[in-house]
Amino acid sequence: MFFARCLRIASLCLACALAAAGCDDDSDTHSKSDPDHDREHDSADASASEDLDAAVADGADASPTKPTKPTKPGKYVLSVIVFGPEITNTYVTLVDSLDVKDLDLKQGIEFAGQANVAAYGGWLYISDGESPVITRYRLTDEDKLEQDGTVSFANYGEISVSVDDTVNTFISKTKAYLSASDGTTLVWNPEEMTITGDIPIEFKETKSLPEDMSLFGSSGFARGNRLYRTYFWFDWATYDFTEAQYFATYDTEKDQLISLVPETRCPALSALVAADEKGTAYFSNWFYNLAGTLQKGRPSACALRLKPGTDELDADWALEFPKIADGHEGAQLSYAKNDKALFAAFHQEEITIKDDDTPYDIVAGPHWEAWSLDLKTQEAKPIEGIDRMGAQQTVFTIEGRTFLFAPNQDFDLTKVYEVKADGTSSVAFEIEGWSRAFLKLR
Repeated sequence: MFFARCLRIASLCLACALAAAGCDDDSDTHSKSDPDHDREHDSADASASEDLDAAVADGADASPTKPTKPTKPGKYVLSVIVFGPEITNTYVTLVDSLDVKDLDLKQGIEFAGQANVAAYGGWLYISDGESPVITRYRLTDEDKLEQDGTVSFANYGEISVSVDDTVNTFISKTKAYLSASDGTTLVWNPEEMTITGDIPIEFKETKSLPEDMSLFGSSGFARGNRLYRTYFWFDWATYDFTEAQYFATYDTEKDQLISLVPETRCPALSALVAADEKGTAYFSNWFYNLAGTLQKGRPSACALRLKPGTDELDADWALEFPKIADGHEGAQLSYAKNDKALFAAFHQEEITIKDDDTPYDIVAGPHWEAWSLDLKTQEAKPIEGIDRMGAQQTVFTIEGRTFLFAPNQDFDLTKVYEVKADGTSSVAFEIEGWSRAFLKLR
């Protein structure tokens, strides 16, 4: 899959997933049984019965209020990649709270290689990254994950697929769009676990591109009966990308490509699309283009927006990272809440670029800084309390709380920060390995 991000450390490819699904149930606490407590309730029940009888005598509505059924506590999913000297494993683990403590990866489901996860409609979907198969899991009454169906994309010539948001977009419980390596959109049914069709796409540049160029682009963003995404071509060895870039719009009711519009204002729009509460979507770069900017003088990165009620990117709005971040290049715009966003700013003054530096050498070091941004005023500032990091920050907002995941340089430890509305942060928890998915399942 061209959006599957490769995930090899040597090539600095990354798949990030920003998803949250299910209902917003709060955890309930239950007191232990107490005889006096029970007797108080018995007495109260008797009194209520007498009041109800009196109300009936007076002709009032005697329909009793039905008791509220206790809700189950929330369930969340953490996905962690553990790199070993010879093998790599992914652990998908259930946790009971957003305040993670004493995480035991061995209690989760283990996959060989680098698996990707998504949660939607109360189900958990996992792609192992080494086959073109997506497996669905359900949460049992005992709060265990149980396999509940598979769907294979092998007939479309795919050797692997990814179900996370970089590649797959859920439209409804019965429809999802998954991008194939040639840009074809594969339409599948997450409820029936079947493939129902495909949406072809054609690019005039395909025949003239170098063989090392692969089709690439942003995640999909679904709104109403539309899905939007970007496309361009990218070289994983050199981090070069084409100036040619397209903004695609799909009709998700008719399963058709509506338009394919050239867009060259902001290069390499390949990050996960960020969307606010009103439906405004923001398209930005990941970090790959930074090497070309610093080493070859290519254009700086920026972000564009798609306002509600339109199928066209806003022609009068662009977020230029160097202008808002004291001259620093930027990447990875993520949305938090209440018009507040986050992005990563690069301290290029801390490095000296040599002629023989690879793109990895330029962007891999711990010279990235987490910044907060007010989207209304475009005022930005560094987030207090977060250490310098590599180019791998991922952001998840769940139940109104925003978490920033930052792996260390060896990818054997992920530090998770909770970012507050005032632009400060604190360490929420740490995870051994590289964690890049934090989802709400129930």
